[in-house]
Amino acid sequence: MLKRNSEINGTFISLGFIHLMLLLPFVNMYHRLPILTFYAEWLAAALGMLAMLPLLIKKNTIQIPKISLIFWGLSLLLLIQLVTGVMHSTQYALLILSYLLWGGLLTILGQHLYKELGLEKLAITLAWALFIAGMINIGIFTLQIVSHTGGYISFLPNLVGYGPFSQVNHFADFVTLATASLIYLYAKGRFSLSFFILIFVCFLIMLTFSGSRSAWFYLIALSILGGITHKKMLESQPDPKSSDKLLYVSCMLLPAFTLIQIIIYYTVPSELVNLSTGRMVEAITANTNSARIQIWHDSLRLLFQSPWLGIGAGNMRYESFMLLSNPKSLSFNRMFEHSHNLFIHLLTEMGIVACLIVLIGLVAWGRAFKWHTLNLEKWWLISLLATIGIHSMLEYPLWYAYFLGIVAILLGAGDGKAFSLELGKLPIIAGQKSKQALLHVGLISALLLSAINLYTLLVANLKLESWIQNYVQENINQQSDLNWVKQHSLLAPYAQFMHAMSATINIEEIDEKVNLSESVMRFRPLRKIAYQHVMLLELQGDHANAIKYLKLTLIGHSGNLKGAMAYIPKAHQQRFLELITEVRPDLLKTINAYQHE
Repeated sequence: MLKRNSEINGTFISLGFIHLMLLLPFVNMYHRLPILTFYAEWLAAALGMLAMLPLLIKKNTIQIPKISLIFWGLSLLLLIQLVTGVMHSTQYALLILSYLLWGGLLTILGQHLYKELGLEKLAITLAWALFIAGMINIGIFTLQIVSHTGGYISFLPNLVGYGPFSQVNHFADFVTLATASLIYLYAKGRFSLSFFILIFVCFLIMLTFSGSRSAWFYLIALSILGGITHKKMLESQPDPKSSDKLLYVSCMLLPAFTLIQIIIYYTVPSELVNLSTGRMVEAITANTNSARIQIWHDSLRLLFQSPWLGIGAGNMRYESFMLLSNPKSLSFNRMFEHSHNLFIHLLTEMGIVACLIVLIGLVAWGRAFKWHTLNLEKWWLISLLATIGIHSMLEYPLWYAYFLGIVAILLGAGDGKAFSLELGKLPIIAGQKSKQALLHVGLISALLLSAINLYTLLVANLKLESWIQNYVQENINQQSDLNWVKQHSLLAPYAQFMHAMSATINIEEIDEKVNLSESVMRFRPLRKIAYQHVMLLELQGDHANAIKYLKLTLIGHSGNLKGAMAYIPKAHQQRFLELITEVRPDLLKTINAYQHE
C-alpha cells in the first residue's frame, strides 16, 4: 500500500512539473545574446527533467512508447555523424544529443502519465497550463499596446513583435495552443459562455496582431478536427452536449478570425499591426520567388552531397554559405540556418535514413492512434500536435525545447503501441532485485548528468552574457570567462565564436588564429567573422583561399563596403581593398571613393 501511494504521489508531482513546463517558458520575456531563447528553453529542460524523477520509483515494468524509437534512432545517427567527422565539434554534437535524449525520455514519461492518470486528467492539467499562460500573455500584450501607443512602462523589454517570445511565429503557435486549450476546457464545462467568448476574442486578437500567415492554417486544422471529432462522438456517446459545444466553436473559428481582422483593419493604425491576411495576399501576388521555396531548393541541392548520412547536424549555415559559389536560377543566394521544413531539413542534415526513421515512426503512431474513439481529450491532443506540425512544415519550432517538450509528452501519451520492458526478463544479471537496482542506478546517473549539464549550461550562458556586455559597453575582453565556457560547457562553440569576434587581426600567432577562424566559420559564418577570415588567410599567405572566401562573402554578406572595412584594422585595409579589387573590379570606383574619404 505504501509503495502504491508513493507511486501515485510521484505521478502527481511529475504532472505538476509538466504543468509548469507548459506554462513558465511561455511567459518568459528575458532574451539576451548569445542565445535569445536560452532561459525559456532552460526552464523547459529543467522542469522536464524534474518531472522524470518519479520514474526512479522502483517498478518491475516500464512502458516504452514505440514513438520514442524516433529519438533513439536519431541519437544513434548523430553519434555516427560525430564518429565520421561531419559534426562541427564534440560539444555541439552532445548539445544536440541532449535535446534528443530529453525528448525520448519525455515520451516515456507521457506514456507513464497516461497509464497512471488517464488521458482526461492529463489533458485537463496541461490545458490549464497553456490557458493560464495565455491569460498572462493577454496582460503582456495589453502592456505592449500601451507602450507602442506612447505609454512608458519601465519594466517592459523592447521585443520584436507582440508577446513574450520576440518571435512572431512562435507567438502565433503558442496562442493557437492556448486557444485549443480554452476550447477544450469550455467544452468540458469549466467556463461560462460569456467568459469563454471574452477570452476567445482576446486570443483571436492576439493571433491577429502576431501577423503570422500560418494562423489561418492552424485555425483551419482546428476546425476540421473539431467537425470530425463531433461526428465520432455522436456515434459513440448518447449525450451530445460537449460535442455540440466543440462543433459550434469549430464552425465559429474562421468567421470570428475574419471579422476581427476586418475590424482591426479599419480601426487600428497600420503601424501597430501587420495583418496575416494582408501578408498572405502579398506573398501570393509577389512577382519574386518565395524565400522558402528557394531555401527548399538549395537544401535539396545540399542533400545530394551526402544523401544517406546528410551534411551533418547543425552544418546548414556553413554548407549554404559554401553553396553560394555555384548559384542556380532558383537559389536563395544567402546563407540560412534551417530548411524551414522538418522533413527537408532532416534529409539535408541527417540524410535519408533519418527522414525514414521519423516518417515510419509517425505513420506507425498515426495507425496505432484510436481514431474511432475520438473524444474531447483526443481532439485537444491532436489539435496541439497538428498546430506544431504545421508550424514545423514552415519553420523549426521543434528546435526549441519548449515546443519539443510538448510534442514529446503528447506523442508518448497518445501512443497506442507501447511495449513493456520487464526487468525480470532482462538477461543482464541474475536476480530481480539486482536488475531493478541496476535500472534504478542507471536512471539516477542519467538524471544526475542532466542536472550537471543544466548547471554548466546556465553558468556558461551567464558568463557569455557578461562577456558580451563588458566587451560592447567597456571594450573589456574577459578571456577567462570564455576559457571556462570552452573547458566546462557544451556551449564551447559559442565561446569560440566570441573569441574569434574579439581577435586582433595581425600576423602574430597567425596559424592559431586561422584555425580558430575556420572552426567558427563552420559554426556561424556571420559577416564580421567571414571578412576577418579572408584577411587572416591572406596574412597567412593562403591567397587562393582568401580569394575563394571573399567571393562567397561578397555574395552572402553584400552591403556597405565601408561597413565591411570597419572589421579590418587600418594597417591591413589597403591590402584588403586590393583583394576586393581583384575579386570585384566593378567596385573600383567605390573603393577609390572610400580611399579619398
